[in-house]
Amino acid sequence: MINLIKDNNQPENLSWYEFLENTYGSIQDETFVRHSQGNFD
Repeated sequence: MINLIKDNNQPENLSWYEFLENTYGSIQDETFVRHSQGNFD
């Protein structure tokens, strides 16, 4: 049987703002960095 109950904790069921609020700062690895994005015209 297929479960048809919506899981409101899934990102696709949250507004974008709620998703950001729930995930911002969730990476606890101190070695995780955003590298340079390069130069664009």
